[in-house]
Amino acid sequence: MNWVRLWQDMPTDPKWRVVAKRSGRPLSEVLAVFVHMLTNAGANATERGVLEIWCHDDIAAALDMEPEHVEAIYDAMQGKTLQGDALTGWEKRQPKREDGSAERAKAWRERNRTQANAEKRPDTDTDTDTEREVSGRARERDTDAGGRASAELFGLNDPTGIIVASIARMQNNLAPDYKWARTCFENNVTLFGADAVRDGWAEFQADQADGKLRIPSIKALVSYFQTVKDRRSRDAHMQRKVARESYGRQQADKPAWAAAQDLKAAQTLQVFALLDKPEAAANA
Repeated sequence: MNWVRLWQDMPTDPKWRVVAKRSGRPLSEVLAVFVHMLTNAGANATERGVLEIWCHDDIAAALDMEPEHVEAIYDAMQGKTLQGDALTGWEKRQPKREDGSAERAKAWRERNRTQANAEKRPDTDTDTDTEREVSGRARERDTDAGGRASAELFGLNDPTGIIVASIARMQNNLAPDYKWARTCFENNVTLFGADAVRDGWAEFQADQADGKLRIPSIKALVSYFQTVKDRRSRDAHMQRKVARESYGRQQADKPAWAAAQDLKAAQTLQVFALLDKPEAAANA
């Protein structure tokens, strides 16, 4: 059986948004088609990393899509993840080495042996411990400075440091002020929320890669954050509205016997309440 690897940031890679916009198809369909491409190229016994007998009709049937939609995604991936029928990042993402169980077991035993030796060794270096505690508190302060945002954004589309560096270069490419840029980034996360900043940054990159944003600026980036936040707020409002309307329809369509049961339950609760208060029962 052949295996393929998925890298950690594959689902949130900004290039999928570029492909989705080029093809006019949802991001979910783009990811689904790419996963099929991975398994197809991985099963190629002659040349792994190259699509073998790829058929738009077959993939469309497997994913409950239209063949022309699969073909649109295939064409939009050219130059991004495909070069003809070859997956461009195959050698980097799918190395030939195999992670054998023997090597993993050996590494596990070595870690346990090292940990056991460290526990037996007496701890006399109090100065090092103090320095470690101070640096740990400093890292906590750096993490907490932007609320909850920095840790949540790290490792999704880009590490936080890359986003901060981009803001610093947009502000002054010749003499970037990274401290100011980090403060600006954290303030935006506090204002718009981590999710809006994450998605806004991805859309900002996608439009820039697609040529729709010719001159990137901090003002333009903030407008992306605001747009995503507004869109998420509208979506949440619509979901609550639909939920309320659905609940109202359910209550209106409730049969007479269900309404009678509700009335009987309410009367039963009232009786128990009177039993708990004898004086109220006497007055009744």
